Amino acid sequence: MLGILCSLAFAGLAGSAGCHREIVAPGQDVGAFSTVSVSNACTQVRFRVSGNSNLTVTLPDSSCGSSPFRIVSGGTHTWKKNEGQHLTIRIRVVNQDSVPYSIPRLILPYVGGKTVIDPEGLGCCYMHAYAADTAVAYETATWNLYPDTTAGAPADTLRPGSTTAVKTLEFQIRSPVVEGRFNYDIVAELASQGHGFPVVAPDSEPAWFQDDSSYSQGFLKRVLVIGFSENATIAQKQAAVDSVLGQVVGGNTRTNDPGDYYILIAGSNALDTLFARAAVARRQPGVDNARFLILARKRWRVPVDSQRWRVTSPDSVSPDSTTWAYNMVNAPLAWGCSVGSGTVRVGVVDLIHALPT
Repeated sequence: MLGILCSLAFAGLAGSAGCHREIVAPGQDVGAFSTVSVSNACTQVRFRVSGNSNLTVTLPDSSCGSSPFRIVSGGTHTWKKNEGQHLTIRIRVVNQDSVPYSIPRLILPYVGGKTVIDPEGLGCCYMHAYAADTAVAYETATWNLYPDTTAGAPADTLRPGSTTAVKTLEFQIRSPVVEGRFNYDIVAELASQGHGFPVVAPDSEPAWFQDDSSYSQGFLKRVLVIGFSENATIAQKQAAVDSVLGQVVGGNTRTNDPGDYYILIAGSNALDTLFARAAVARRQPGVDNARFLILARKRWRVPVDSQRWRVTSPDSVSPDSTTWAYNMVNAPLAWGCSVGSGTVRVGVVDLIHALPT
């Protein structure tokens, strides 16, 4: 695969490209996450409210299916309609896997995170999360789930079969909502992989960036390029990556600049998913931009049967070049679009003017 790997910034679907390296060889397929991201029946919480204080909360049970994590009750839940329509849900998360994880993060995503069940047809803005551990940006909220250390468990590792400490989740439920569902994502790194967000963008990229199968319509699938502002905190950077269910897989460092982080997002390879996650990332505090990596190929073409074309720049108009006339009319750029067709008729009109005597 020959071409140029470029970073493309979109506002909607319009933007500009800045190329930074050549692709010279194919690589391997997209690899697996060292980060686990779970979003299924084991991470959903449903509630129903009535009157001033009546509340029913439905949490996942063991029948929700095999999943590394499951949300369980962490205590008494409350509904206080007369106190700002305030809903409080207390949870723990249990590690149902056979391997330890670093501190999990509970994410309520902007897209698909909240569903109003009754009455039908209302938007998610009727359920507002607040008091999260990281900044809530456009309804994306993140809570850190620290292990329960009361039995001597380590403070930075969630062992198999163990649970996190109680986490209090707070919401404002606006009328006329009486029933809804929160669709959480739980993200955590394998403890053997370590944890913590890299302070400086890595100056590397996975080998599969160079594989043709990693691209769709010219876009590198499931990869965002996120640039942060100079004063962005580590917590803001981690929250931004969490908001798109992502993992840092590489980056591009620059002198006197925070650099760019290459983020592999979980989920579908569909470009619509990639574009939607980029829109979410741009709304997060500390994010300067969220872009894509694309393949940009040469837009010009020249004949290969003559040495003079091989040594002449396609935009050269030097009189010393025997191809200057073609370059003057931008023929190489036209050939980049099409090399012509036998069905096209071309006429040449040559006018000869007599010079005055």
